Amino acid sequence: MDQLPPSLPAPKTRRKYSREFKTKVLKECQEPGSSTAGVARRYGLNANLIHKWRRHFEKQGTDSFIALPAPAEKTTPSAVSGTIRLELPNGAVVHWPADRMMESVPWLKALQS
Repeated sequence: MDQLPPSLPAPKTRRKYSREFKTKVLKECQEPGSSTAGVARRYGLNANLIHKWRRHFEKQGTDSFIALPAPAEKTTPSAVSGTIRLELPNGAVVHWPADRMMESVPWLKALQS
């Protein structure tokens, strides 16, 4: 009756893949005549993992930094009387020169897209 319980197998560790490897696999999937399942089999991966990588890279592309034109003249706190205060959704505050208000329109449209 003094039997020991069967030992549990060691927990599997997650494999981590470099960005370069993921890019290589995704490029192979885009080649003509290639399938995601075939590429996954070749590398010993699950096809769902490749789809997850694809969604991740596509999402990163849409959330990338948008370069916006800055106003030509820098405003200083002392010049606040001739400026318009713009509060951005991320909490940042921009003071834009009132006499150059029309130049802010493309900048604000780019923020919304």
